[in-house]
Amino acid sequence: MENNEFPIHTSLDAAPHRISTLDTFPTTTQFLMGDSNGPQSDMYILYATSILQAIVAMNPHETRPLLLGIALRSIDDLAKGKKTFQQVTDLIMANPVW
Repeated sequence: MENNEFPIHTSLDAAPHRISTLDTFPTTTQFLMGDSNGPQSDMYILYATSILQAIVAMNPHETRPLLLGIALRSIDDLAKGKKTFQQVTDLIMANPVW
């Protein structure tokens, strides 16, 4: 594992059928290895929770947690970071494998 790669575990805090009317779902995210206080930890958590929420929105019966290995380069340009985030989430939603 490289210095900037972090495995993350994200799970739903409630059964999907109980939260199906919400736009976002309560989740718990935990870094399995690495520095959870690093400069990009908030971005890693955003990716993990957003991906899990997209999966549950597309498949309300999905109850498995998300295990995500993620490594992002630092991006100083906020607009570029938002664009990258949107592209990644769009690709995940366009190519469901769950």
